[in-house]
Amino acid sequence: MMSVYGQSPWLSQRTPRVHSQNDEPERLAQPDGYRLGRGQSAEDVLAIQVELLRSEVPVHGLAHITGGGMLNLLRIGSGVGYEIDCPLPVPSVFKLIAELGVVAAAEMWEVFNMGCGLCAMVPEERADDAVSLLAQRHAGAARIGQLTDRAGVMAIPGLGLVGDGGGLRAGY
Repeated sequence: MMSVYGQSPWLSQRTPRVHSQNDEPERLAQPDGYRLGRGQSAEDVLAIQVELLRSEVPVHGLAHITGGGMLNLLRIGSGVGYEIDCPLPVPSVFKLIAELGVVAAAEMWEVFNMGCGLCAMVPEERADDAVSLLAQRHAGAARIGQLTDRAGVMAIPGLGLVGDGGGLRAGY
């Protein structure tokens, strides 16, 4: 695998925050314990990022996964691609939206963060260090994928999804 940063896995933090069109939080308890609109505060997320940046773990990139879903990763670095081979568990709220709205997986992963609120790109040999550091403040921190040499492509092989500047679609 080649990339501008060398072999780098990327890590993610889970966030169960979903907003309605006018950015007013919906409030509905879910069976898995998540509450819509009740993710970590902006101050908490910023503190986690600052702690990572101040650590000895080299950080090559940070991406907030908001509107645009996982395709936001393509904004980080030219000449690289991303592969999510271990996605975080999808909170039940997103399953509910997909089911009731009859929304395809590709659209869900393109529009919503699917429970992954922040990705950090770190050197592969420091991934465990980064996960340990982040897990102290956020139990959902995990390694979810790696950079690839498929420039401008984001793939989720386990779901059969692939995307680029034109959107996310089935067909990996």
